[in-house]
Amino acid sequence: MTAFTTLRRAGCHRLALVYSAAGTPSLAGRVAGFRQAALAVPEALSVIGFDDIAQAGWESYALNTFAQPTAEIVAKAVEWLTTPESDTRMVQLPVRMVWRKSVRLPA
Repeated sequence: MTAFTTLRRAGCHRLALVYSAAGTPSLAGRVAGFRQAALAVPEALSVIGFDDIAQAGWESYALNTFAQPTAEIVAKAVEWLTTPESDTRMVQLPVRMVWRKSVRLPA
């Protein structure tokens, strides 16, 4: 919070940042802190989460998040763990952006 407060006091009133945290619960707490520091979300600061838990949709946060295919992630992990002699591999799965009110889009 100190860096944001310092920037604000220095006259930076139009910050163009995206802040990501360890998970949506942590990020929701950060949003509350940003507001206490007079940083309006999304006007001054855009915020995106990555796990789309129910709390992200609460009106008090309304966080944009990426919805990850949890069932597919688990299935791929089980497949990898139960396959004899399986090698390290990269698996890409589709994610979906859930748009709410925490990101300001460019004009």
